[in-house]
Amino acid sequence: MGDTIKLKFDDNFEGEEKEVLNKLICLTRSICKKDIKNMSKLLHHKFILVRGSGRKELKQEFLRDIRKDVLHYVEATIKNPKINVDGDHATIDVKIYIKTRLSGAQVIWDLKSHFILKKKEEEGWLFREWDTT
Repeated sequence: MGDTIKLKFDDNFEGEEKEVLNKLICLTRSICKKDIKNMSKLLHHKFILVRGSGRKELKQEFLRDIRKDVLHYVEATIKNPKINVDGDHATIDVKIYIKTRLSGAQVIWDLKSHFILKKKEEEGWLFREWDTT
């Protein structure tokens, strides 16, 4: 399993924005490592993944697909995140280039991503939605 995460941006984030960015890096790394336990901690219980096709997938479906290698991501590059924090809500608009390998074939997906996060008192920032449409 891969765990290579490349960062392509000037890291001038501070405070809450830096916390949100670190959550994105942790989530991306967990996806590439297939670390379901850590992913589960980072995703809100009502998490929704909106695929490029528009199909919506709930948290448990997303975790199942990672666990069963339906989604076999091995490397990712996070490019130029734009982070907005407003109280206990945050958004990230970012390009993520994610490499996948299946049956010997290698593909790099260019995911224009919009994340919505919610800050919970106990858990901190959690991903509520990941929209790749």
